[in-house]
Amino acid sequence: MLKSILLTSLLIVISISSNGSELKPASLDGGTVQSQFSMNVRIATCLPATVDNVAFGSVDTATLLSGEIEGHSTLSLDCSGTIKPQRISVLFEPATPHLTMGTSGYIGSKNSTLGYLISWEDAQIGTIGDGVPMGKELFLKKVDASLMKVKLKIKPVVLPLGGQSINLGSGNTHITIKIKYI
Repeated sequence: MLKSILLTSLLIVISISSNGSELKPASLDGGTVQSQFSMNVRIATCLPATVDNVAFGSVDTATLLSGEIEGHSTLSLDCSGTIKPQRISVLFEPATPHLTMGTSGYIGSKNSTLGYLISWEDAQIGTIGDGVPMGKELFLKKVDASLMKVKLKIKPVVLPLGGQSINLGSGNTHITIKIKYI
């Protein structure tokens, strides 16, 4: 029996304050970034799945460029009260895939100079600290008949990697998480 859940909107919102509508480069000094990261269950069939939202809050560009900011989220899958699935697969599909490093966990955003690194914070699916491969079906290592949690770290990054400036403007993006109970 195959049941699917579509988790959508690993929504990442970063707004960088600017006085005009066009994108402008920012230096290491001045300016703030308003950031929010959320994930929502869009369609759920039989087994509940939820995710925690992350709000980065107001962040200055120097902090963003330093790489000091990160968010944390937990994907919770509840198999209690139903027939235990044999396998559970998870597929992360970013709205703005990184053209060359998606398999390493990087995604882009509306802002071409701002992206995100999504990595594992536990070993439920991947290795702790490794990037979450985008567009690849992944399987939980151990399926339980109770609540299972997968912890993720979300870190804003400057694009291209190693860059020293960020264009002012929106850094919005999201990830659709597809879950199959097999």
